[in-house]
Amino acid sequence: MFQALKFFLVSLVLSLCCGHAWAADLVRERAVFEDASGGMSLDQVKGAAFKVLEGKVVGEGFRRSAMWLRLEVDVPASQQPLVLSIRPSLLDTATLYLPASDGPGVMDLSQRSAQARTYFELPAGPHTLYLRVQSASFLIMEIQVESSADEMAGSLGDHIKTGAIAAIYASLLIGILGYLFIYRSTVAAFLFLNLLTSLLLYLAQFDFAGQLSPVSWLMNKSASRWLTIINFMCVCLLTQSVLGFLGKPRLQLLVRCLAGGFAALALAFFYVDPFEVLRISSVFGALSLLAIFGGLTLWLVRQAPPWRELQAQHLLIGLTVLAFDFVLVSAMSQILRLTPVDGLLLNGLAFRGFFLPLTLFCVFWQTSKNRDGYAEGQRLARAAAEVQYSETKKRLDQQSEFIAMLVHEFKTPLYTIQLAATSLSNRLGMRDEEARRFNNILRAADDLNFIIERCAQVDQIEQGQLPLLPTQVHLDTLLNETRPVQGSERLVLSGPKGLTLVTDYQYLRIIVLNLVVNALKYSPPDSPVQVSLEPLAEGGKALVLLKISNLLGNAGAPDPARVFNRYYRGEGAKQQVGTGLGLWLSQVLALKLGSRIECAVDGPSIHFCMKLELS
Repeated sequence: MFQALKFFLVSLVLSLCCGHAWAADLVRERAVFEDASGGMSLDQVKGAAFKVLEGKVVGEGFRRSAMWLRLEVDVPASQQPLVLSIRPSLLDTATLYLPASDGPGVMDLSQRSAQARTYFELPAGPHTLYLRVQSASFLIMEIQVESSADEMAGSLGDHIKTGAIAAIYASLLIGILGYLFIYRSTVAAFLFLNLLTSLLLYLAQFDFAGQLSPVSWLMNKSASRWLTIINFMCVCLLTQSVLGFLGKPRLQLLVRCLAGGFAALALAFFYVDPFEVLRISSVFGALSLLAIFGGLTLWLVRQAPPWRELQAQHLLIGLTVLAFDFVLVSAMSQILRLTPVDGLLLNGLAFRGFFLPLTLFCVFWQTSKNRDGYAEGQRLARAAAEVQYSETKKRLDQQSEFIAMLVHEFKTPLYTIQLAATSLSNRLGMRDEEARRFNNILRAADDLNFIIERCAQVDQIEQGQLPLLPTQVHLDTLLNETRPVQGSERLVLSGPKGLTLVTDYQYLRIIVLNLVVNALKYSPPDSPVQVSLEPLAEGGKALVLLKISNLLGNAGAPDPARVFNRYYRGEGAKQQVGTGLGLWLSQVLALKLGSRIECAVDGPSIHFCMKLELS
């Protein structure tokens, strides 16, 4: 299959390059004159100012007026009969005026078959022929006068080119159709429609449809014009599908609007002046194609790797896209009459047959490479994250085991010290100084025990070993948990009794104990610590304000903006035993409960408050 496709491509390229090059064209000069009135006779036209053309292609855009072409033909003695051919053969009216000894001969070429091939005879020597044409569509023609032998050679070249184009289109259509049935791709569906309409349009424009298909409607001149609009619409549908594949919903919506405009023009073709419909669709289609493929080209440029990372395939894709863009811009600029019309428009459909699939292949290839690279990067990132997570989890597990071991190993001897100190102080009748020493031993043991307990709580929270378990909590019962705390005789509890709420008892217990111990620790030794409950109503909800207040001690006032930071301790607080974890842990747990602890310094007092929703 690939060998056959290679042969077809080579044949197409050779035929496009050669065209009628081997045919000895007898026209030495072509000139054009526009008859705006449309009623000038041949004698009047002969004296008009004709514009001499360069090349074989006549391109005058959309004109309602009649166009006269003057052909200067040099007929050798051996070249008989002669053949006049017009490509594409889509003129609405065409009349050929031949010189004769007794007056000009007139030949009606309005039929497509007559435009494609008309035989006539002229004596040897120079002659001037006049051709009057009119067309509702874009006026572009390639006019040649050849000998019958050269015309046969040119016809053979046209058939080779048509066969190559049809074979390429057929191969692409069959491949895309198979892909469509397998993957149900909308991109493949619209690409199939676009290539099919392009092939039909090519066959209809150059009168090859009758040689390859018995379908008679393709022979109609209006079929080619109608297919032009449909072809533009298929390009828009194909592009919006490609943009959907690329994840560009906004551009996709814009292209859908363009496709809707072409659909409206296709319907208007049957009810409105065909000349205006074709003129509008031509300009609209040219601008749309330039915008669409210009946007796709810019997207490809943005997706390209840096210059230093460019490889051979990137350069090949870039050259392919630039070649397609060059052909597209050249053809559309000719339609817009920004540049002179040449033979590129005549062969545009043939070029599209392989340039459009190649360009789309470049788009998909670049997208697939980017997605593959992104997917590979994501896979590597996930693998690295999994390894890091595994290592972190292992390290945290080891840390948790180590902390659990430390807690156990420290609390056992601390408990022994506390028990022994209490027993000795009760057994011995000690003086005040000795009793104070034993109390200092007990207080130090309590401090160490509290620090160890707090570190264990922090580890449990960070390891997720202390999950949130909401339950009904009686605040009276919770506040009684503060009674065993050393110095609890200084606590002054106030507020209504019997308040209940739904929250995590363990979390709230840790918060209250931390705040109470902190207040007892950093307040003057004989000062009271206020623990109050104040009912509130906010936003239709019943709340309670838990407030713990104490006078500032020797440590002074902490920084309210930093007091809940992990490991933060004021300069004055560093003289006492502590970790800087209590208030940070309390705030973390409060946030988990959907609340927040606020710190405020009011003169000689400091307050810690948090709001909780009552049940």
